Amino acid sequence: MDTAASIAIDAMAAEIAERKRTAELNATLAQAAQDQRRAAEDARAQAAREAEAQHEAALTRHDRAVAERDQQHAAALAEWRRRVEACKAGDRAACAQ
Repeated sequence: MDTAASIAIDAMAAEIAERKRTAELNATLAQAAQDQRRAAEDARAQAAREAEAQHEAALTRHDRAVAERDQQHAAALAEWRRRVEACKAGDRAACAQ
């Protein structure tokens, strides 16, 4: 037969156990939320690194294309100047181009 004191002790023990389970669950949920935030931050950082790498690659391609166009332009200008000088020197075939 349970006495009032043993019933109170059992109730208190049950309440303590429930609070402990609640605290453990809250800690688990907090850890899961922290892990999720960390994973999201890592994903954003990785995406930023990839975007930066793509941007750098695009700049490199652009710089190469500009350099190539500059070389082509310089070559065309040199050829044009050569033809102008040849034309001025009397080479009428150079004038026709």
